[in-house]
Amino acid sequence: MHISLGGRLLYAAIVHGTCRCTGRHVTWEFEISHSSCQPTSGDRGSGPIFKPSNLRPFGQKGKAMSNTIDNTATTGAQEPAAATPDSIIEQLRGIRQQIPEYTQLAIPDAKAIRRVAHINADFIDAAINAVGASEIMQTAVGRTNVHLRDENEDAGRWTAVEDELRAMLKGVVAANLVRRHRVGLAALQTYNISRQLIRQKEHADLLPHYQGMKRLSKFGRRRKTVPLPPETQPQPTPQQ
Repeated sequence: MHISLGGRLLYAAIVHGTCRCTGRHVTWEFEISHSSCQPTSGDRGSGPIFKPSNLRPFGQKGKAMSNTIDNTATTGAQEPAAATPDSIIEQLRGIRQQIPEYTQLAIPDAKAIRRVAHINADFIDAAINAVGASEIMQTAVGRTNVHLRDENEDAGRWTAVEDELRAMLKGVVAANLVRRHRVGLAALQTYNISRQLIRQKEHADLLPHYQGMKRLSKFGRRRKTVPLPPETQPQPTPQQ
């Protein structure tokens, strides 16, 4: 529709649709005047051209759609804050308290029980079935076949936890290796750049820092070869 206000022709329209950013149904209004829009040379007298800057949500004054979409996209793209090492340690210690029968074994103790702990799985199933077939066997072992089977299945499920923790440890070690590489690479770049800058008088303040890095640097040094001990000649035995 068009409205004449004080001899100035305004164009306005209301459009209903779905916002691509939020997926919600929204209503937009167009409000364009001849003062802000010029027709093209091929469309003389065909009316103004709608510009995205003149599109805004219905009922909001002076707020363009482009700004609204940019703000919404920026808000939705915010990533959660990364955890700190201290917070990770606190969470891991909390999880450790929830793990049943969590313990640490000395190497000799773990070695002593490892062989029995890895008995053939089919042998374990046969033994559990034998326990279930005799009450005397249950009394002698002190466990029922139901309890043994549940604990055996529980141990199998905890192996998935072992694999996940090993994979997580590898990821943490790899991430820390990448961090140390970035720092080490920056340190080597600093050393090489300092070596060039100290040749100029205006960078004389870098000289003690360069000398300290040179004294501590292990790169580019030749290893000292340890001389081999001289071979001893066998002494001739005197003849009698």
